[in-house]
Amino acid sequence: MNYHTKNFLLKTFYHLWPKIIFPKAREHFKWNARRVTVDQRKQEMGNDGGDSLKKVDPYAFIRVKNERRTLLTSLNSILPAIKKGVIAYNIAPGEETDGSEKLIEQFCRENPGFIPFHYPYHVEPPNSPKYATGELAFENTLGGYYQATLEQIPKNEWLIKIDVDELFLPQVLAHSFSIPKTEQDIVIYSRLDVVRTSTGQIKIERYLRSGDQWLIFNKDLRFENVVRKRKDGSLFACEHLIKDNSQIPYSPECSILHFMYEKQSREYKGDLSKLENLEDFLKRADPSEFSDELLTLRDMAEHFEKT
Repeated sequence: MNYHTKNFLLKTFYHLWPKIIFPKAREHFKWNARRVTVDQRKQEMGNDGGDSLKKVDPYAFIRVKNERRTLLTSLNSILPAIKKGVIAYNIAPGEETDGSEKLIEQFCRENPGFIPFHYPYHVEPPNSPKYATGELAFENTLGGYYQATLEQIPKNEWLIKIDVDELFLPQVLAHSFSIPKTEQDIVIYSRLDVVRTSTGQIKIERYLRSGDQWLIFNKDLRFENVVRKRKDGSLFACEHLIKDNSQIPYSPECSILHFMYEKQSREYKGDLSKLENLEDFLKRADPSEFSDELLTLRDMAEHFEKT
């Protein structure tokens, strides 16, 4: 069965499956129909590190808002695999900054494939009730910030969304660039949300099988804002990427550690003693989904800024 026939059958089966019947099973099919395992990645990379594979060459799509602590370590984690991109930073007049923009400009000077982009509008935070009322101008929303950044990347080029509170396995990124076969293909990366303790231990909070990092072709893309409801009933806003005629996404092995609580605006309020260490998690985790190479990201986290 050739690629196009298999793709057509998978997509047809998924879209004919009623959303109201067995919704969890439907989603499970979606995120497992195109799994890429650890062994598959290692086998295809081979002895030459994947140099013989045909790969796309994506632009990094990066937005930053006062994330100095993890910024450079995150960017350095992608450099072996990604050599170009746009790094947007958001500072509106009168807003305080932690100096992230200076680090970004220096990084772009040292890595000229990357371009800095200043977004000068105030962006309302996701928990603002103003999203639900519709009173915000588009440029003051998350969707507006994302759309402006997207417009800095050339059309008809591949791009990959990168968040700078995350560390990435470059060998998984490099292999994933060989996965797309057509412009309609999408790769969505999974991640571990983690908490770093005062002694440097990495604790696992949760695993997201379908994360919000993706590799996608920049054609007919646009962002809009959506308002969603949390389990406690509170509302929050987020940006939503719109792409017409997209396929069932490919899902590589876990390749990201997400250090969301390193941001000054966030604090983990749970009981750390109830969370499992990364090392213990990997000992019992599915080896087709989780590689011991993730431990190298634990070591990289030691280079986060201390203040």
